[in-house]
Amino acid sequence: MEKRILCVKLDPEDFEAIERIAKSRGIDKSKLIRELIETHLLNKRRVEAETSELDKLVSEAKEKMDLVYKRWVEHCEQHASEVVEKHRHLKHIEARDQCLKNSRGLILMDLQTIARDYIKKIKSAQNVDQELKREYYKKVWELIDQYLA
Repeated sequence: MEKRILCVKLDPEDFEAIERIAKSRGIDKSKLIRELIETHLLNKRRVEAETSELDKLVSEAKEKMDLVYKRWVEHCEQHASEVVEKHRHLKHIEARDQCLKNSRGLILMDLQTIARDYIKKIKSAQNVDQELKREYYKKVWELIDQYLA
C-alpha cells in the first residue's frame, strides 16, 4: 500500500475507544489507527470499483434501449412510407408519429424487458450496499422515460 501523510482528528471519546480496542487486541494505538485507515481506504476503493461496474451496466442498458428504440423508429418510418403511398393526403412525419404512438405499448414492453435483465445483473453484483443497488435500479427504470416522454 502506498504511503501517505494523513491527519485524523479524534474526539476524546474516539481516542478512548481506540485505546480500549488496541489494549484488548494487544497492539499499539498507532497500529490500530493504521489498520482502521487501511480498511477504510480498501472499502472506499471497493465501492468505487463496484460503482464503476454498476455505471457500466446502466450504460449497456441505455445502449440496448437505444438500439431497440431505433429499430422501432425505422419500422415506423417504413410503415409511414407504405401508408403515404396508399393515402397521398397524409404526410410522412404524421404517419410515422402515429405509428410510434400506436406502438407505444409494444415499445414499452421491449424497453421493460431490457430494464428487467439489467436489474437482475445489478441485483447479482457482489459486495454492493442494497441502498446503492436501489439507486441503480431507479437509474435503469428512468432510462425508459427518455424514450416515451
